[in-house]
Amino acid sequence: MPGVLLLAITGVLDTFRVLLLQPIFDKVLRPDAPEGPITLGLAKPFPVSFAGHQWNFLLQVDLRSLLPHFLHLHNAWNVVALTLVVATVAKGLCDYLGTYLVNYAGFGLITDLRNDLYEATMRRSSSFFHKHPTGTILSTLINDVDKVQTALSSVIGDFLSQFFTFVVGLAASSLWAEN
Repeated sequence: MPGVLLLAITGVLDTFRVLLLQPIFDKVLRPDAPEGPITLGLAKPFPVSFAGHQWNFLLQVDLRSLLPHFLHLHNAWNVVALTLVVATVAKGLCDYLGTYLVNYAGFGLITDLRNDLYEATMRRSSSFFHKHPTGTILSTLINDVDKVQTALSSVIGDFLSQFFTFVVGLAASSLWAEN
């Protein structure tokens, strides 16, 4: 479960890095941009209705508020650059640890599967081994377990990371499209 949570954070940070394009184009690359907050978010509130109630949310964050105050960063270029570097490093760490934990869980499942297959094979009668050559049994078991191991170790981690990136990116783009 912690691995899945870390991969979800990876998806959020991946989308956050894309959303940093807004202040780059609005503040950093415009020399005539006025001084003020370096905002990331929606320009106007968006309504949310649930169970007959309606709320208006304003999703807007000043990037300077995300950084420690002792850094005394006021230049838009420095704020956006440091935010981008920190988000990239945090995404890398979450991606590594999340993938590691998902792989660890996958290898634990593979170990259990191999033990169960071994026990099931040992319970077979001698007539089973006369009908099916041992080499064929071993080859089939090894190949099948290897395919399951590949699916559980690397494919699931990549799938979860890409899935969360897609979901968060889709939500963010739909919110920005309405504004």
